[in-house]
Amino acid sequence: MLPEWADEQCRHVFEKDQSDESDQVTVVGGGITALHYVVKRDNQGHRVTLGTRRPLEVSQFDADRQFMGPKGLDDFHRLKQDWTTKRSFIARERKPGSAPNDLVLKVKCLIQTNAVTHIIGEVERDSGSLFVNGEQLAGKEVVCCTGIRPHPVKETFLQPLIEKFNLPLPPCGTPVLNEHLEWTPGLYLTGPYADLIIGPFSRAIYGGQEAARRILPQLLATQKSV
Repeated sequence: MLPEWADEQCRHVFEKDQSDESDQVTVVGGGITALHYVVKRDNQGHRVTLGTRRPLEVSQFDADRQFMGPKGLDDFHRLKQDWTTKRSFIARERKPGSAPNDLVLKVKCLIQTNAVTHIIGEVERDSGSLFVNGEQLAGKEVVCCTGIRPHPVKETFLQPLIEKFNLPLPPCGTPVLNEHLEWTPGLYLTGPYADLIIGPFSRAIYGGQEAARRILPQLLATQKSV
């Protein structure tokens, strides 16, 4: 998702068209994707400026590893159907904009050797130009590594199903699933739409594995009953 300040000179890192790559680029974002992209562009011989909201942050995982097991999720599960508090819990415990230690060290080395310029602060637009802490961003190419935020369910292909089957949605807008991640008979959701059940790791590989452990037995049981 592009930030509000983005204009026609800005593109998201996952956009397919990269024909406008120049030898001077500003990369905005401090997560794994941003740092990998910084290393890539530096390896191509380009002059890179990295803009982040805060100093580079090390985290090996998307959240604390305790949330990868049932014991660590005790407090989360005690919230039961308090969906709003569960949403706040997940927002508090997830660690977007961080990266593993080896990747952070690699980029810090590039910064220390002046191969990459690092500026810290919020990006602001003024008179058609982009600034961070009053310093204008160099170059015309700005690549945003600012994450992929899921669309609200009511803005997706699921909207007709919500209306047809009167599917429940709490105030936070995330589908109300059962323990098997089933929203309505035969319709299962994973990833960000299942994090009120799985917890902070729902969007990670572990979350996909946990989703499979919950969904597959149900599918197999359904096949046996047919």
